[in-house]
This record gives sequence, structure tokens and C-alpha cells, in this order.
Amino acid sequence: MMKKIYFLFPIFLIYQVASAQITLTRTTSVPSTGDTYSMITFNNAITGIKQSGTNKTWDLSSVSNNGVVNYGYVPKSSVSEAANFPQSNLVDTINITQNFDIVSSSSWAVEGSAVPPLNRTVYTDKKEMIDFPITYNNTFSETFSGTYTVFFPSLTTYNRSGTIQIKADAYGTLKLPYATISNVLRVLDVTNYTDVNGAVTDTYIDTLYSWFNATTHTPIANYIISYRNGVLNFEGGAYLDQANLIIGINDYDRSNILTAYPNPANNELTLNLENINNFNNANLTIIDVQGRIVITKEISKNGQTYKVNISKLPKGIYTLKLNYNDKVITKKFVKN
Repeated sequence: MMKKIYFLFPIFLIYQVASAQITLTRTTSVPSTGDTYSMITFNNAITGIKQSGTNKTWDLSSVSNNGVVNYGYVPKSSVSEAANFPQSNLVDTINITQNFDIVSSSSWAVEGSAVPPLNRTVYTDKKEMIDFPITYNNTFSETFSGTYTVFFPSLTTYNRSGTIQIKADAYGTLKLPYATISNVLRVLDVTNYTDVNGAVTDTYIDTLYSWFNATTHTPIANYIISYRNGVLNFEGGAYLDQANLIIGINDYDRSNILTAYPNPANNELTLNLENINNFNNANLTIIDVQGRIVITKEISKNGQTYKVNISKLPKGIYTLKLNYNDKVITKKFVKN
């Protein structure tokens, strides 16, 4: 029975553009509690996925759609496994999986993860996923160690240790089913590690490719190839839902032209639309911290404001997305 459950590691970063290359930094990259993202999964083997260098083109435009994975950043106090990860300062959830990360000025690292009640991974020597800053041709080497414990069907603990090689190995153009994005940076993570329990030793090699542009706070796409004891264990990827993609800096600035009040709100949220020009119809979506869509509406700009009834929503932090004319505005609000 396979003892690993795979999820594409969500790394939320903001990037700076220098000429045709992107530099990833820590300065403005920390995700906020309440951030939510959706990625469309696929399991196609992609021709040319491994090509590295300058001015490359990766074509994911014809990949299959195997469903959407939603993930969100949540308060650490809201998850059941928090006490087992005392150093973590950033927590995200994907379905029942809880991921615990450590973000500093020099790296983005993993303290561990848990899939209660099935398993738990704890890194006593944290597992760096990326070091800051990084741009094309930068390379980093890290080690990590800890334990991987399976609780079901029987209690088994493996001692885990390994190395990870991180390199920004390419930049160019990424083709997705809904758009072609230029000036993307590709980061390659190659992880070699072993899980040891007595006489049992399992050896893994995970190769993770991630693509970023200069303005979106998360990878645009990921692709992973994993081997267990020399046998292909998993191959597949995911790309960002179009509603989450920010293509240019103007997309980012658009968030300033929509206001939502009061914030926090109790029963009703009012959207001020007066600064949004040239739209008749738009799609309004509200997403909770688990990445679930809790409200969706088609709205028209018949006036300067639009009121949304949120009285039935549980207390918490939510993300509001307004899609219009192929543009996206995102706002966060708190429901009391």
C-alpha cells in the first residue's frame, strides 16, 4: 500500500522583474491568512517539460482537466495539529491535509504536514523549498531530516533524511489552456530522501517544476515526477485557475478601485463600484479560508453600490473576487 499522499506544494511569492528575468524575494511575499487559490490538476506526460535555459516555451495548453484543488491559508489556532509544529508561522490546508511552513527573510521552509488521522511528518531539520533571493541560474543545496509516522492501519514511524537541490533553471513562455504567459521563471527542486524503519528502507526521488510570473502570488503551474525505490510512483501537475492569475501589474492595482464595507461585517457587505468602468455584468465569488466557494452571483452595474447578504456565513475571514471583462479584483473581509 502506498504510504504517501501527494499534493503540489503551495509556495506564495511576489516577484520583481529585472529585464527579462524575475527575482524571487522575501520582502513582499508572505501570504496572508485568508488567501485562497484554486488549481486545475492534470496527469498528462508533457513533452519538453524538462527543457531548461533561456527563452524556452512550455506548452500545457492541451492538458486534461482532472478536477480542481482548492487551498487556503488559515489561522494556526484553527487547525488540530498546530501543537505538533511549534516553529511554523504559516499554515495552509488542502482538504484534510494541514501544511506547516516556516517563512523567514532567507528561506521558505517546511516544518511538516499532517493528514489526520492517517499520518504526520515532522522535520526537526526543516526542509527548505526555496531560498531568497533567487533568479535565473541561482542554485541552492539543503539537507533535511525528521520522522514520518503512519497511524492507520497500524502505528509505524520512519526516520526520514535527505537533500534538496533548488535551481532557477529556465525562463520563457508558458502556454496554458486559457492564456499564454510570457516572462516566466521556472524553478526546479530535486529531492532525494530515504524513509527507514528497522530493516525497511524506501528511497524517493521527487522532481518538482514550478513556473512563476512577476505579479501572481503563487506558482502559475507545477509539475512533479516522483520515483519510489526506482519505480515511477506519481507524475502529474496543476495550473492556476484563470480567476487567480494576475498577468500584469495593472491587474494588481485594480484591487484599489473596489471597496467593500463595513469590514468586519455582520449581515451585509456593500461593494462600492463607482470607480470600476466599462462593465455591465460581472461574476462575484466569495471563498472561505478552506478554499470553498460559499457565494457566487452574477451582478450588473445598475448603480454605484451592490449589497451582498452574508448573514448565513460562519464567522471568519473570506476572499471576495470580482471577475469582469477578463479582469479580476480580489478583496478580503471579515465576517463577525
